[in-house]
Amino acid sequence: MLKLLKEVTRCGALKEWPGSPRNTEDLILLLRGVHYLRNGALWAGIHDLQHVSRWHETATRLLTEYVSEAVLLNAAAEIYHHAFNRDKRLLLVLGAVLGPAALSLQDYFYTAPRFITRVELRDKVTVSDMARLKDGMRVRLAREAGTAGAQSRITVIAPWRQRLGYINNALAAALISRCATGEVFAARIPMVLGEAYDPHKRLHVEIYRDISQGGGLSSRPCLDYLTLPDDVKENRN
Repeated sequence: MLKLLKEVTRCGALKEWPGSPRNTEDLILLLRGVHYLRNGALWAGIHDLQHVSRWHETATRLLTEYVSEAVLLNAAAEIYHHAFNRDKRLLLVLGAVLGPAALSLQDYFYTAPRFITRVELRDKVTVSDMARLKDGMRVRLAREAGTAGAQSRITVIAPWRQRLGYINNALAAALISRCATGEVFAARIPMVLGEAYDPHKRLHVEIYRDISQGGGLSSRPCLDYLTLPDDVKENRN
């Protein structure tokens, strides 16, 4: 974030910022939000940007200059599809800066070649488990068999085969639909947030078309089925 602050200072944005930069909480929230978005911690970035009290020309210019359109579109899609919460004020801001590109939000998760989303952690995932996760680590996606919501439930599995949690059901349904057309996906962890954050909002996963499978299309199964142990099945009944 310090590097980002230096870049913003060099471009003269601090001089344009309304009020005193040193006493402006909005500036800190914006820069921190931009930092998180750029590093794949989508929830943290959205959370900070939602708390910016006043959006103006300088704020929106910094957002568009330092965050790619693809990432802004991903963040807008998460809000639009209720992956986080129903606060739509930030969605209006993102819609304004995205312009015509925002028209793709409705079908975003059915068409995007890659996207980042939050993982809803299982209750059994401990602090020690989280400490084993590293930025950039590959993870596996699988559909759960033996549960009532198996048709739309996708679990995220660590390299040591531990079930970490689930992606949002609406996103899972879109992903399963795409798999039915022959697309194949891979996943990795872009960034793991620190212990100061809610445990259920610390982990993000980047899901992307696996180009090693001939451009993302393949005849092999897109998602494996994961059979749960009997005790887990009983707990979910």
